[in-house]
Amino acid sequence: MAEGDYIANERYLDVNKEPKMPLTPMQGYELKQLVSLEESVKSLESLIQNIQGFVWSAICICEEAKDGLTPSERAAVCLYTMDCLCKQLNAALRSPRRQQLFPYFSYLKLLLTALWKLPNFNGLVYRGVKVDLSAAYPKGKKIIWWGLSSCSTDLAVLQSQDFLGMSGKRTRFDIECFCGKLIENHSQFSEEHECLLLPCSYFEVIDNTKEGTDLTIVRLRQIQPPVPLIQPPFTTSQQQFAQNTLNVASATQHVENQGTSSTLPSALT
Repeated sequence: MAEGDYIANERYLDVNKEPKMPLTPMQGYELKQLVSLEESVKSLESLIQNIQGFVWSAICICEEAKDGLTPSERAAVCLYTMDCLCKQLNAALRSPRRQQLFPYFSYLKLLLTALWKLPNFNGLVYRGVKVDLSAAYPKGKKIIWWGLSSCSTDLAVLQSQDFLGMSGKRTRFDIECFCGKLIENHSQFSEEHECLLLPCSYFEVIDNTKEGTDLTIVRLRQIQPPVPLIQPPFTTSQQQFAQNTLNVASATQHVENQGTSSTLPSALT
């Protein structure tokens, strides 16, 4: 398949695009001010056609308050699940030329703030690729996935024909994660039961087995990296403010669910 050709659900199936060389840690985006989603993608308007149109759609899809996130945070997560953005963003995250990330910094600040506020998921998730990667994942090897890694908590989703399928050369990754982020409440496609693993996630290969002639199953366990590979999206003081915002947003959502009108402090856009 030619470079740039469309692949359905590519964000679940792009493990082979992870760099083989180590990259430098991801930092700098955390220094950006937290802004609205519309503002955060202005630097991407020359890179992604009609990005503001996709932003409008994401905001409309995520009107309902969930998980204590602000409207812009919910829509930032939704925007990632659309085909317009994730391929280019992950290419930048995986590039050794860290300056390629600069136009994405404001959006990453908003997206990762949202993901950091979601509770950690500790459990088994799945992703894959339609090639045999068995040689690249020997048992005992430690590896880094530098991009955002889309997984599903439902194996049946990954096995469906629109994803990894059940025939042809394939590598399936069964991943024991400890800080996955469940985003189906904010996805354009909630039926995918998507769990996002953060950039710079670190793993150990626990097992590598063949199932039949075409399927390789690689079992990974997420572990703590030896050094910080990504800076959190906010400082300690900002983290406390974000937690206060989360509490306010949760209270607002509770009041709305109760059908009660109340005046509460405003949260971040």
